[in-house]
Amino acid sequence: MIPRARKNPNTLLRPSILSLVLLLAASVCAPSPRAQSPTDEINMECTAIAFAPDGRLAFSTRHVYTLRSFEVQRDDIWIREKDGRNHKIVNGEKLIQGPNAFGPFSYAINRLRWSPDGQRLTAELFASQLVRGGGTQDQRLLLLIAQDGKEIKFHGGDSVIPDVLDGTWLTDSLTIGYIAQSAKSALMYSVGVAHTDRGRGGVLYEGRPFSAISWNAGKDSALAIDLGSNLNNPPQLVLLDLIKEDHKPLVTLENFHGGLSFSPSGNKAAYFTGNDTIEVREIAHPNLTARAHAPYGSIAWAQDESRVLIKEGLEREEGQLFWVALPAVSAAPKPEIAPPVAAPPAQPELGGKQVRDFALSPDGHTLAVTLPGSHHLQIFDLK
Repeated sequence: MIPRARKNPNTLLRPSILSLVLLLAASVCAPSPRAQSPTDEINMECTAIAFAPDGRLAFSTRHVYTLRSFEVQRDDIWIREKDGRNHKIVNGEKLIQGPNAFGPFSYAINRLRWSPDGQRLTAELFASQLVRGGGTQDQRLLLLIAQDGKEIKFHGGDSVIPDVLDGTWLTDSLTIGYIAQSAKSALMYSVGVAHTDRGRGGVLYEGRPFSAISWNAGKDSALAIDLGSNLNNPPQLVLLDLIKEDHKPLVTLENFHGGLSFSPSGNKAAYFTGNDTIEVREIAHPNLTARAHAPYGSIAWAQDESRVLIKEGLEREEGQLFWVALPAVSAAPKPEIAPPVAAPPAQPELGGKQVRDFALSPDGHTLAVTLPGSHHLQIFDLK
C-alpha cells in the first residue's frame, strides 16, 4: 500500500486566503452605481406622467382646494415642452362636475396616455362623490381631452367613459380602446372600444375575459393573456386587432407571472415567468423565445428594442431601475428543454435611486421619474 501524504494545514489555508484577497480587491475596484444628476426637477406632487411621441411630457399634479366648506381634490394636467417650458392645460377646479353631480366631487389621476399622433390624451380618474343620505360613491372614469386641455365629447354625450380602466386613443383619433372589469372574476378584464363620432361602442370578444392586456395603439392592436371561457386553461398569448375585432392565438405559455408588455414596433412581447426572469417572444415567430434575469416590475422598451428598462416592484410603489439586455430569440433544443437564461442585469440606474413611477421617451434619450414621498418629478438626460 502506498502511504498517503500528510496534508499541510498551512497549504489548505492558502486558497481561502487568496480567494479572500481577490474578493476584497474586486470589491474595492468594482465601480459603484453612478448617481446621475437630474437636468430638471418639478417640485409639485405628481400623480401620473406620460411621454408624447414627439418627446413632450404630460404630467398631472395634485390640486386640493375648498368647495362649499368641503376639501376636494381635482388634479391639474400640465405639458412640459421639449425646451423645458411647462404650461397647465387643465385646471382641475374648472374641469368637470362629475356624472349626475349632487355633492362635492373629487378625483385623482392615476394614468395618462397620449394618442399615436400626439394630439390627444386619455386620463384615468379615480373619482369619489358625496351621495344623498351620506357616504361616498367611488368610480373610475376615463376622461378624453385634446392637447390644449379642451374636453373631447362623444356625439350627444359628455367627455368621460364610466367604469373603465387604462383607455387609449387608436390611430383614427375617433376610437378609444379601454379595459373594463369582467363580470366573471374581479381578476379578469374585458376589452372594449368607444367611438366619439357615433356613441359609446361596447365590449369586444364577448365571453372572453383576459387576465392581462397590453396596448399598441399605434398598430390598433393589443396583446392579451386568454385563459379560456372557464378560466382554468393554460395561459395563451393572443393578438387582438381592435379595428377588425380579430382574436389570433399565438402560443400557449408554460408560465406567466405577469408584466405583459407589447413592444412599440409590434414585433415583440415580453412578460415575466417568475419573480426574477423575463421572457421575450417574436410575434411573427411566437415559438422562438429568449430569457434574461430581471427583477419583476414595470417594463419600458428601448428604441431599438434590444433592451428594456424595468422598475422593480409593483406599479406606483417605490423601486430601483434596471436596464436589462435582451438576448436574441431562438428555439429550444428540445420542446422539454427551456431556453437559456441570460446573465443578471447590471447595477441599478441613477445610483440606485428609489423611484415611484417612471417614463422613458420614445427616442430613449430622456427619463422622467417621480420620487417616493414627495412625488416630485425629475428629468434625466440619457444621451
